[in-house]
Amino acid sequence: MKGTMEEKHILIVEDNSDDIELIRRLFERNHLRNHLDAVSDGREALDYLSGKGRYKDRNPQSLPCLVLLDTRLPKLDGLEILKRLRSKSFISDLPVIMMTDTKDKEEIKAIKGYGLGVKAFLRKPFSFAGFVKAARKAGLSWMVSNEPVRQGMKKRKVT
Repeated sequence: MKGTMEEKHILIVEDNSDDIELIRRLFERNHLRNHLDAVSDGREALDYLSGKGRYKDRNPQSLPCLVLLDTRLPKLDGLEILKRLRSKSFISDLPVIMMTDTKDKEEIKAIKGYGLGVKAFLRKPFSFAGFVKAARKAGLSWMVSNEPVRQGMKKRKVT
């Protein structure tokens, strides 16, 4: 729809095409209208965000509203990408949800321990309920709600 709120983009950084397709289907089936862009390795993710390489025509000032970042990737792993994101002032506060297939709590603690601002972890295999939980934990309730958030409004008693 033209003339409405700007569409929020989400960047998926995932090397498994089946996982990317599953995320796309989860969004579609649950009527989430975000535009999903996907890249398959760490270098490509940095190029996308910086507007370099094959993404040189993409405006680097137009950032996604969220990055879904796999922990294990070719070329640069998720932790290294996260370190680089946090070192650049123009993208240092970009919300990131890490996607992982590990059940190792120590590995997750280690990633959290780096203090790089991971908003939440999403475990593979994905479920919509798991995604909703991670999005809410990350403070992205707008992503999983069809209702606009109304702050400061009180119910009035009709007499």
